[in-house]
Amino acid sequence: QDNNEKDTSENDKIKELLVNGSGWTPVSAYDLTNNRESDLFEVYGSGIRYGGTLDFKEDGTFTKTIGVYAENYMGEYDIDVEKNKIYFTFETGMKMEGSYQYENEEITSVDIVEGADDWKYRVTLNKKTNAEAILN
Repeated sequence: QDNNEKDTSENDKIKELLVNGSGWTPVSAYDLTNNRESDLFEVYGSGIRYGGTLDFKEDGTFTKTIGVYAENYMGEYDIDVEKNKIYFTFETGMKMEGSYQYENEEITSVDIVEGADDWKYRVTLNKKTNAEAILN
């Protein structure tokens, strides 16, 4: 099995785990600009009370409906299995980068980087319910 075949099968496996685990819910935030722990209210405002998820689909598309959103919530994703990275391209052309933690044949969490030029947060998502995420 050459490297290309191995990457393709590994890519398919990771995609399947992301899709099967769909409904990734934000549970914590870290302020990358100021290098400190943060919270989801700081990143998403009061709209986070309504919860939300990041959902992956088998066809390589995603929806991100976290907090209050109007646009920039759908697009396509690519996986880099060598670096455990996920690259998101929204329908508007905006890009977002993420990563995943892969242990014991499972994806335990997904991280995404939210923000603009002057502020950035790493948001960690996992399979907790929205209620658990807000309370913790």
